[in-house]
Amino acid sequence: DLPGQDLVYSVKREQALAVRALPIQTVITPGMFPVLDAEVGTTGETVRDVAQVVLTRAAAWMAITVATDPIRLHAKSAMAAVTTQTEIDGIATAAIARMWATVREMT
Repeated sequence: DLPGQDLVYSVKREQALAVRALPIQTVITPGMFPVLDAEVGTTGETVRDVAQVVLTRAAAWMAITVATDPIRLHAKSAMAAVTTQTEIDGIATAAIARMWATVREMT
């Protein structure tokens, strides 16, 4: 990711939530949601479409995080209890494999 990309994702989600909160009859004009505007035509045909995609992706990533973070935390704890690089590498390899398996099951 580019420097500051996490801020872009955060603003994008905030704008998407704001769009979702608008009454359906509200006319969205250019500039109201500039970060979402930038994706019109690629991510979706309208700002409302882009907002829906952003929120759907955010929900998917949150579900993946909830499922994989315990694996990461367990590996981190296990690494603190070992003394060799070989042991650390083994723990990391196993954790990464479990995380990828979990992600594949979810997608």
